[in-house]
Amino acid sequence: MYVSLALLAVLSVYLLWAVSHLQYSLKTTEQKLQSLQKEENEDHQEGEEHYELAVVMGRFQLYANKLWFSGMAGNTELADFYAHELEEAMEEVAEQNLTENGQSITEQIKIWGLEPLEKLEEATATGDKQAFEQSYDALVSSCNGCHVTCGYSWVRIKRPETPAFDNQWYTQN
Repeated sequence: MYVSLALLAVLSVYLLWAVSHLQYSLKTTEQKLQSLQKEENEDHQEGEEHYELAVVMGRFQLYANKLWFSGMAGNTELADFYAHELEEAMEEVAEQNLTENGQSITEQIKIWGLEPLEKLEEATATGDKQAFEQSYDALVSSCNGCHVTCGYSWVRIKRPETPAFDNQWYTQN
């Protein structure tokens, strides 16, 4: 009988320990789940799940490349077209309410992108090649300023040296 009571006592202690261990494991798992949900919510707020900013930045670069070569060729109509496409892409980004590294991309694109682009569009319309070059360089500089502000200083843009597509005429007909 004493052996049975001793076994019952040991079994009770083991069961109490097992329940306590399971409660601790459950609490730890719940904390991990909450942490993952918090990270997922932060990612969702930054727009990472639904909108890939790098893809649109690639479009910016493509339009800026074509804008440069059409502007340098004196084709104001084509340059204006690519400036407009670049503007639409920037407005698309501004509408996404993205945050990167604590910076509102919506606000940054308005300051660093859309304002200098307006000046470039004005210079393009005049056909003044020197004004076009200066305003294009100002836009490129602004792009780089935005990259620094948003924590991507290693993404540096410059004037293009070769057309992105060599199968397009940049001169007027």
